[in-house]
Amino acid sequence: MGVVIILVGLAILLYNLGLIKISFNVWNLWPLILVLIGLCMLDRKSIVSTFVGILAILATIFIVSLAFLGPQYYVDILMPKPKIQDTIVPPVVEPQKTKVQLFYYNRKLDTDITCGKDFVLPVEREIVVTGTPIQDTINLLIQGNLTEEEKAQGLRTEFPNPDFKLLGVNLVDGKLTLNFTEVPGFTTGGACRIRILRNEIIKTAEQFQGVEKVDFQPEELFQP
Repeated sequence: MGVVIILVGLAILLYNLGLIKISFNVWNLWPLILVLIGLCMLDRKSIVSTFVGILAILATIFIVSLAFLGPQYYVDILMPKPKIQDTIVPPVVEPQKTKVQLFYYNRKLDTDITCGKDFVLPVEREIVVTGTPIQDTINLLIQGNLTEEEKAQGLRTEFPNPDFKLLGVNLVDGKLTLNFTEVPGFTTGGACRIRILRNEIIKTAEQFQGVEKVDFQPEELFQP
């Protein structure tokens, strides 16, 4: 009985000091008083009584600890959870990029409206490094995404046209063949406009090493 009282007193003291957390109402343990009274009434000279008393004390200690520590305490001891290994998150690798030039016609500089090649000027962009840099750059060119600042400088373009697409690129012995979809009315028309469209694509393609000549497919493309 003295051991139980000491344990209960220590538990309350630790709770008041904030060292343990009790989620159980201590007063619900009042039936243990009956257990203690029964222990006092046992015949101390009897071996059976002594054995029963020891079991009762152990059971009382277990019940009290269960009330204060909670069932999960013993579950964690008997069946500890396996340690979760730290998940190694691979570093995010940024794609490698390279700078290219896209050529567009500057209407403000071409005061005489010659539509000449000298007025098709570059703007700088970045593309992801792949095995098809020419194709990627031409596709970026025909998207026609000029900034407001570039437009204010006089740059303009007939691109984009949703039906005008690059179908294939073939570079053999310095000759670059660009295969586009044929869009009636878009790649034909006045000589000035057609010359601008051709020069925008040709000058953009010629920046790449090994490109000496640029041909278009179908052959009817960019005909005045």
